[in-house]
This record gives sequence, structure tokens and C-alpha cells, in this order.
Amino acid sequence: MKGLLEKDLRLMLSRKQSILIFIVASLFVAFTMDGSFVVSYLTMLFTVIAISTLSYDEYDNGFAFLMTLPFSRKTYVREKYIFTLLAEIAAWIISVIFYYVVNMIKGVRIDLLSEAPVLLMYLPLLFLMACMMLPIQFRFGAEKSRTAYFIVIGGLAVLLFIVFKLIGSGDGSVDIIETALSFLLSPVGIIMVTAAFLILVAVSYLLSVRIMEKKEF
Repeated sequence: MKGLLEKDLRLMLSRKQSILIFIVASLFVAFTMDGSFVVSYLTMLFTVIAISTLSYDEYDNGFAFLMTLPFSRKTYVREKYIFTLLAEIAAWIISVIFYYVVNMIKGVRIDLLSEAPVLLMYLPLLFLMACMMLPIQFRFGAEKSRTAYFIVIGGLAVLLFIVFKLIGSGDGSVDIIETALSFLLSPVGIIMVTAAFLILVAVSYLLSVRIMEKKEF
């Protein structure tokens, strides 16, 4: 597992120029856009980069070599989920720092306690997005899964846009969202959401394992 994580980290860092561009773009987004959109933006980009390590593994019949090494296919799948989650956490920390620093520069006062729950929600939401993308990547490979990626990312972008629009509008949508958030942050809501999250992640993982174990290289 450690060796696989190191391999993927090195693959990710091999794209350091692209990562640097993404980070600079995130700073630009943080300065030009209000709200915490930068947090979802950078975290989503790192999610895609982490999942793209599968494409490197697949390139030039790489799976045929990887599967001769002393680890199981289940371990390989598990590592991809763990690596993607670690990449998301790293990106989330960086983007949250950007968010607070930029607002301090702008002179905007931030209430850490009220902002934290909303910022934390991006992590499970984007990891669920990754859990939708990983089985697709395992099943169809790098080329065929690109269309599905655009659909998933595009759908998420539209959803986030709608949510921000509703929050920024003056109708009763804010009250509905606040009521929903209040329920989700209640003990019962947290238990229900956590259970649903774990079930979805488990289903995604088991599906990916099943797909990987049936593949022939």
C-alpha cells in the first residue's frame, strides 16, 4: 500500500506545472469571486488529478506489469480511494487557507464557527463525486470515461451554481436552505447523512473491486 501511495504521489507531482497553474488560478478565483467557491474549485481539481493517476497506470499496457507485483487487485483499488481522499484533504486545506487569507486582505470579516460547517461539507460531497468517477474509470478506462467525467463535473458545477444563486437571491430559498442545514447539523441529521455517506462509499468501493477483479490484462 505504501509503495502504491508513493507511486501515485510521484505521478501527481510529475504534473507540478499544471498543479501550480491550478493553484494560481484558485488564488485568482478567491480574489475575484465572493463566497467559498474557491474551496470547492481547487478540491475538485485535485480530485480529478488524483483519479487521473489511473490513466498513467493504464498507459502502454501498464496494468499488465502492475498486476505482477506483490499486491492484490483489492489493495490496488483501496489505495486509489485512499489516495484520492488524501489529495482532496490536502487541496481542501490549501484552499481554505486561501479563502481566509484573501478575505483578510480584502478586509472581510469571517466568522470561523459559522463558516466551518459549510466548508467541511465540500469534502464528503466531492469524495462522493470521486466515488462515482472511480468505478467508471475502472470499467471503461481513460478514453471512454472522459465523457462521463464531463457529465459528472458539469452536473456538479451546475448544482453548485444553482445553490449559490439561491443563497444570493432574496426569496425564501435561503430559509429552506438554512432549515435543511439545521437538520443536517442536528444529531439525527448527522447520523443519517454519515450512514448514507458510508453506504455510498462502500457500494462504490465494492463495485470497483468487482470490476477490477474481472478485468483481464
